[in-house]
Amino acid sequence: MTLRPFTIDDAPIILSWIKDKTAFRKWSADRYPAYPLKPEDMAAQYESNVIFPYTAIDDDGKVVGHIMLRYPDPSKTVIRFGFVIVDDQLRGKGYGKQMLQLAIQKAKEEFGVKKITLGVFDNNPSAFHCYESVGFKIIGTDSYLIDGEEWTEKEMIQEIIPRNMKYEIIELHDVQMIGMAKKIAFNEAKEECPKFWGEYVEKIIKPVVFEGKTPNVFQKAAFDNGVGEFGLCTCDIPNHNCATCWEANFGACGKKTFTYVIGGIYKGGDVPEGMQLFPIHSGKWLKMHFEGGMKAFQEQYEKFHKEWLPAHPEYKWARNSCCMEWYQGTDIQSPDYQCGLMMPLE
Repeated sequence: MTLRPFTIDDAPIILSWIKDKTAFRKWSADRYPAYPLKPEDMAAQYESNVIFPYTAIDDDGKVVGHIMLRYPDPSKTVIRFGFVIVDDQLRGKGYGKQMLQLAIQKAKEEFGVKKITLGVFDNNPSAFHCYESVGFKIIGTDSYLIDGEEWTEKEMIQEIIPRNMKYEIIELHDVQMIGMAKKIAFNEAKEECPKFWGEYVEKIIKPVVFEGKTPNVFQKAAFDNGVGEFGLCTCDIPNHNCATCWEANFGACGKKTFTYVIGGIYKGGDVPEGMQLFPIHSGKWLKMHFEGGMKAFQEQYEKFHKEWLPAHPEYKWARNSCCMEWYQGTDIQSPDYQCGLMMPLE
């Protein structure tokens, strides 16, 4: 799918997707005085130098969607989405989400804005869930008088991740991780993963680094292989990736378990009791550099999943592969502590 500038020749196709007056108002609110609409009325709505209408076309050049971007105020730091619609025969197949992701990318890279806003009526739950799936959040409510009735709506926003969120593409081939592993329930991850890191410190770091003891076989293998430089999340759920796990399992209802590994890149030698080897994705990885050290890790992690990744549809998770957290440095309290996430790419 691609977005190209709207032309009046697109209007009859787009308007044919609107089958009744209710659907028309869900799409246009009170912006047009009467239904049905003529193509020239639609084109006239866009005669402004702060309005940018686009048509979505599929790989065969077929018109499949429409969206308008506009500057709502003179600052030009915010883009407002409007007149969002997808071919009614294609709804529920991911076209709307893909079109929104492209529009978000355009707002970020071409318009350079800091925020994107939109409104969605409460009687349009499918649209609301689509907006939510690409990272929009509710910031308030409003109401419109639509044909003599009061319609309530949700105001939503997506804040653009700063351009200085660093990332790079790296390659890892035929690499295994060695480390300590623990099964953890998804709904207990926020508490149990830090506890497991505490066990790692007590078992490996404290005796050797803080107390000056000679490393035992387990501790020597950990230091030799950099155990503690990575955290892996892996599970046995088939045909998935960490993005689908994030959406489906993390939260109060996620009672399934995953295996969390505190590991390092295996350099060879014996694998001591209490450690295991884990093969990882062979190929390209997206390596994200989070800003703000460990204190900001969780916030950056959630923003990556909910905002940055939906705004960058060009990066796709490899199937049946795990993501990795990476850590570098000693002072985890420092805002300059280096850490981030690594995502395997298709």
